[in-house]
Order: sequence, then structure tokens, then C-alpha cells
Amino acid sequence: MAKQAFERHAKLYGVNISHYHADNHIFDSKAFVEVVEMCGQTISYCAVYAHHQNGKAEKKIRDLQDVACSMLFHPIQRWPDAITFNLWAFAIRHANDIANYSALQPSPKTCFLDSQK
Repeated sequence: MAKQAFERHAKLYGVNISHYHADNHIFDSKAFVEVVEMCGQTISYCAVYAHHQNGKAEKKIRDLQDVACSMLFHPIQRWPDAITFNLWAFAIRHANDIANYSALQPSPKTCFLDSQK
């Protein structure tokens, strides 16, 4: 059902899924592979511990970690007794929210500056 929902969502944006590249855990189940083949799609798998095979996801994770770490530096210096590792999950979530809600288009000011070159 999740595969079907994902593909419906992709179709809303004009994306047609023809191939999956996944890890070996849930996606190597016989039922999932049969559905993929029945839909005329193909599937390949990452090697074990081969995180480098999914560069986009790894880059996103690294960026979120860098932003979350930066957000926690100041509070750790100011209130070392109050800041604990429990806040790491909130910092990651906040970094992700910032990335998702940031403008995807350049602002008019940025366009203006670019046009002055």
C-alpha cells in the first residue's frame, strides 16, 4: 500500500517510477519484489554498509547534522548544565523544518543583485 501511495504522489508531479534502488531489509521481501515486477519496474539493492551508494540521502543527513550542531553550539556554551543530548532530536527536526520551509526560489533581492553583474 505504501508503494502505491508513493507512486500516486509521484504521478501528481509528473514522475513515473521505473526503477527502485533500496536496501536489503524490507525491500527484498518476496511480496515487494513480485509487485515491482508485476508493475514492469526493476529493483536493485545497495551493498551492506555501502552508504556511499545513496549520495543524495547521505548529503541531506550530513547537512542536517551540520545545521543542528551549529544551532546547539551557543546554548551549550551559555547553559552547559541545561543542554543535554536529548535536545539533539529536536535540533535535527528543527533543521529539517528550516530546510523544508525555506524559499526554493531566489528572492527578488537576490535576482536584482544577480542582474547587476
